[in-house]
Amino acid sequence: MKHAQQPRYQSEIKTNTNRDEWMAAAKCELKSRIDNGTWQLVELPKDCKAVWCKWVFCAKYALDGSVSCFKARPVAKGYKQKPGIDYQGTHSLVIHRSSLCALLSDAVKRDMIIHQMYVQTSFLNGTLSKDVHVYMVYVSL
Repeated sequence: MKHAQQPRYQSEIKTNTNRDEWMAAAKCELKSRIDNGTWQLVELPKDCKAVWCKWVFCAKYALDGSVSCFKARPVAKGYKQKPGIDYQGTHSLVIHRSSLCALLSDAVKRDMIIHQMYVQTSFLNGTLSKDVHVYMVYVSL
């Protein structure tokens, strides 16, 4: 298979030629989140407000242009939240390009072997000063 038609909306899954692959990717994502203990399906407490979600679909391609894997992720529609009311701050824990360049440069200087790998799902295991609960309305496919 050379190219996969990536659905932009959940409603497009039912008629997509790769429906089974997208559904399998969504199941894999949910299983990974539950197995890693980062997500659980619960009833919304009465005094809490939930954030809606949408599914984002992406096909990963091999060098020859064929589809190497299908990715599906439920993402929170955080843009509907109000700062100071729905949340107090945001954090994005990613490496900066300059830090990556410095690490690669140092590895080259030391004649080290650089290895690239694909990770299906990754989670940061940090220590938080307080419990954080985010409730998201899960929309099944």
